[in-house]
Amino acid sequence: MPVMQRLPMELLAEIFLNIDHWEDDGELVPWDSDARYQAHTIAVTIACVCKTWRAVARATGQLWSLIVISHDTRHWETYVDTCIALSGNHDLTIQCDLLFTMPDVLRMLLPHAARWSAFELKSDFDDIRELSRSGRSFPSLRVVSFAGGPLRSDVPELFDFLSESSQLKALSLKIEFCHRDYVFSLPPLSNITSFRVNIRGNHLHSPAALIHALEPSQSTLQSFSASFQMARVLPEVTNQPPVLLPALRKLSLDRSAHICMKSITAPNLEQLCLYPLGTRRFPSEDHLFDSLLAFLSRSPSPHAIRELRLTIRDWELDENSMDMLFSCLRRLDSLQVLHILHIPRSSDILPISSELILALTVRGDGLPLLPNLLSMEFRPGSYFYSEGDREALRALLRTMARSRATPRVVCGREVAALERYEVDITHDIL
Repeated sequence: MPVMQRLPMELLAEIFLNIDHWEDDGELVPWDSDARYQAHTIAVTIACVCKTWRAVARATGQLWSLIVISHDTRHWETYVDTCIALSGNHDLTIQCDLLFTMPDVLRMLLPHAARWSAFELKSDFDDIRELSRSGRSFPSLRVVSFAGGPLRSDVPELFDFLSESSQLKALSLKIEFCHRDYVFSLPPLSNITSFRVNIRGNHLHSPAALIHALEPSQSTLQSFSASFQMARVLPEVTNQPPVLLPALRKLSLDRSAHICMKSITAPNLEQLCLYPLGTRRFPSEDHLFDSLLAFLSRSPSPHAIRELRLTIRDWELDENSMDMLFSCLRRLDSLQVLHILHIPRSSDILPISSELILALTVRGDGLPLLPNLLSMEFRPGSYFYSEGDREALRALLRTMARSRATPRVVCGREVAALERYEVDITHDIL
């Protein structure tokens, strides 16, 4: 008799569960991940090996608690029925991207709404609206991910089904576009730790409303990520005070989402990632550095931020915006890690580069900028550089690095030594 077949059934079940281990700290497995494919097939595969394994597999409810439905899923109705029946009372994780059959999928799964622990749906939001219309509650939900669109003002109750999901920790939304009059809203959710929103379309009315929708989770929200191309601020929401998010540790804002900083106070933020749009879409008062300065000014200086990742594009900068950038950096004395991606104009790259590098160079006759900096990456767009530009920029960077090579005291302030320094101009390390 094979060794595996002689094992006690409890131990065999534990081995199967370890083989089928698909969870990653509460995160849903990406659709292109091998782990997702394995989790989708492992229970069926084990059950086909022999009678003993089949009996153990069918009796191990947790093996069947992940339901993945995609275009590659054969006989998905039978598969879903089997998973529901054999998973017993275990919480269910549901991931489905069958757009055209979503109503049928939901009809099969909604009777078990109380067991939903995590789900990811790629569908039209009209289908997702049925979750609220069903009248069912989802008390076990911890992770929710939607992809679809559009968001419309005539469907304000879209997310109301989450109102009794008191265990919900992570909410992710990927939206094709919002109608021009849509104002984002959520039911009061008090335990969200991670929120992500990606809006691919042209408009989001009032990013401030997005932030205020998360206010009930202000004591728990640790990570906030947003990306959208365009924003239109509504005065009645903007005039509300910024939302205090004392638990927020990571803030990532892509494209035009930097304007969200005007509605956030986060005194304990540790990591800030800013990747702006790349073309001037806003009036000057809504420039990236204006948003950043407004954000930093609401917390005691120096701010708690330890890591800053920033994209700088020359064509967005002028003397006023550079002054704002330096004002921001002067409030970041606690900063230890700085990553800058510098996108130059197609000609004359040095003015902005040199001004920034000179400001970071420690001298004996002035207060140092970023005195606790330990790690720095500076990655310019090398494809625009002439050989002369590269040499001049390399010389400036070497001077800056040498000025931070050893710890020292400058104008009464301690300056840390730069421990890691990487510059990519011609794909080399200086």
